[in-house]
This record gives sequence, C-alpha cells and structure tokens, in this order.
Amino acid sequence: MHNKTTTLKEKYFYNFTYFYRILKYRIFISVILSIGVGILDGFGLAMFLPLLQMVGDSSTVDPESLGKLGFLLEGMKNIGLTPSLLTILILMSLFFILKGIAQYINSIYSVILKQFFIKSLRIKLSNALSHMSFKAFAMADAGRIQNTMSGEVMRISKAYLGYFGAFQQVIMVTVYMVFAFYIDARFAILICIGGGLTNFIYKAIYKATKVSSKKLTRGLNFYQGLILQFVTHFKYLKATGYIGEYNNKLKRSIHNIEDHNRRIGKLNSIVNSIREPILIIVVSIVILVQVSLLNGSMGPILISLLFFYRALSALMQMQTHYNDFLGVSGSMENMTRFEQELKMAAEIDGEVKMEKFNKTIELKKS
Repeated sequence: MHNKTTTLKEKYFYNFTYFYRILKYRIFISVILSIGVGILDGFGLAMFLPLLQMVGDSSTVDPESLGKLGFLLEGMKNIGLTPSLLTILILMSLFFILKGIAQYINSIYSVILKQFFIKSLRIKLSNALSHMSFKAFAMADAGRIQNTMSGEVMRISKAYLGYFGAFQQVIMVTVYMVFAFYIDARFAILICIGGGLTNFIYKAIYKATKVSSKKLTRGLNFYQGLILQFVTHFKYLKATGYIGEYNNKLKRSIHNIEDHNRRIGKLNSIVNSIREPILIIVVSIVILVQVSLLNGSMGPILISLLFFYRALSALMQMQTHYNDFLGVSGSMENMTRFEQELKMAAEIDGEVKMEKFNKTIELKKS
C-alpha cells in the first residue's frame, strides 16, 4: 500500500512536491488569493443577468433568474436596497473593484514567491556544492555543474512560472465552473464535455514538448562543458592548430541547441494559435445544442456563457502555461538529479575540526 501511494505521489504530484519542499505553506496562501479573485469576478459577472432582464422591463428583477446565486439580490433587499439599475451597477462595479484589488495582491505575492523560490534554490545549491568532497568534484562534469548552477536555475524559474500559472488557471476554471453549474447545470455539463475533448489535441503537443525539453537540457550541459574546455585549453588548441576543429564542434552543439529551442517555440505557437478558435467552436456547438435540441432559454445561457467563456479561456491559458512548463521540464529533472548527486557526494567530516588554512604546509621527513 505504501509503495502504491509513493508511486501515485511521484506520478501525479512530483512537480508539486518539488516546489512544496521549498515554498511550504506559501503555496496555499497563493491558492486562497486565486480563489478570492475568481469568486469576486463570478459575483460581478452574475450581476449581468439582472441587467439583461431590465432591458425588457426596467421595473422588475427576478432573483430566481440567478438560480442559487439569487441570494445576492435577496441580500440587497435585506439591507434595504431596491434592486434597481443604479444599485445593480454599483454592486457590480464594487465586485470588480474588489476583484482588481485582490488580483493586485495576488500578483505582488506571486512576484515575492518567485523571488523567494529562486533565492532559496540558489542558496541550497551553493551550500550543497560547498560540502561536496574533492574526489567527487574532480570526477564530476564541470560543464554540467556550471550550467545547472547558472542557466538551469533560470530555466527552473520559468518552470515555476509555467507550473503555477497553470495551477492558478485550474483554480479559476474550477471557480467559474461552480458558478456556471449554479445557474444552468445542463449547459455546464455540455461545456465540460466539449472542453474535455480539447485535451486530446493538447496531449500530443505536451508529449513532444517534454521530449524536446529533455534533449535541450542535455545539449546545454554538453555545450557548457565545451565552453569550459575551450577557455581552459585555449593556448594548447591555438598552438596545435586544433582550434578550428574544436570551434566546429562548438558550432554543431549550438545548432543542436537551437534546433530544440525552435521546436519548442513552434509547439508553443501551435498552442497559442489554436486556443481561440477551439474556444469559439466549443461554445458555438454547445449553444446550438442547448437552444435547438434541449429548448434552453437564452437568458441564463448568456450569463452561463460569460462564466464558460472565462472558464474555457482559463482552461486554454492553463494548457499554454503547462506547455511552457513542459518546455523547461527537462531542467526540473536535471536539477533534481543534480541535488541528489550533491547530497550523495557530500564530504564526511572527521573528528578534528579545522576552521581554515593557518599559515603554511610543511613536509617533514619522518
């Protein structure tokens, strides 16, 4: 049972666990802020339905038209406010103002979280490298060490942004879907089916992006090793006439890296370009089915449509962010292995503690 739990954790929560080890409870603060943004946005959008009713008759507003969200208008009545055009517009504006404030706080906190994550990761790597034994260091790939300590950390930063960008969009999708189900559950189910079918398109793109990301990381490690050797042995290469041949080796490595970068860029472009057309196609088909076949009313559908347009937009953004994350996921795997190797290569301290070099090293004949 324990092995099965560990396997599921590694398969589905591996990336979350990696970030959680550094960020701890801070992740959940970000989640709460994202939920708050979604709820305030949902309340603001819900106010459009009473406005639509007033187009036909400005004197009446039916709280039941909001479904389970009718408590918003009931709450207005309970505090002595008449659901008029002015009060509804003020309430809607208030919700969106509060949403803007919450979104600003969430954005600022995301920046702080990213800085904390990168700073903690750099310090962790620096500490681990300083405790690495000399024997392990001498046998290690210097190019990989340099690339992981510098370039890979920046790619991990992009991985962080992509992963939590996708994570936040998942939260937004969930919040919008809850609101949509409250207003029109049947329409909501149809949209869910349509949105779910789009994942088959993205699955192939995700797979190709992840493969290219792994190859890119290996290529970057190899390139950094070549650069170090080029600088270290420049005099020898120049004196022996091998510098041209070595330079060609460097150029082949550069071409290989940029080939993988170009492939990842093309895949990201595909994700971005098909997002809006798929969104519109799904919504159009569902509206047609709801009105023509299921005899649905356009009023609730239009408000549900607002929620689902937001939900599907968030879903498409989630897929884009996740593909961005997969584009640098090879760096995540490389970083994890590198941290484990540093941990295993840690120097074992003896009983005598020597703080630092004192004056001289002397060799005496015994």
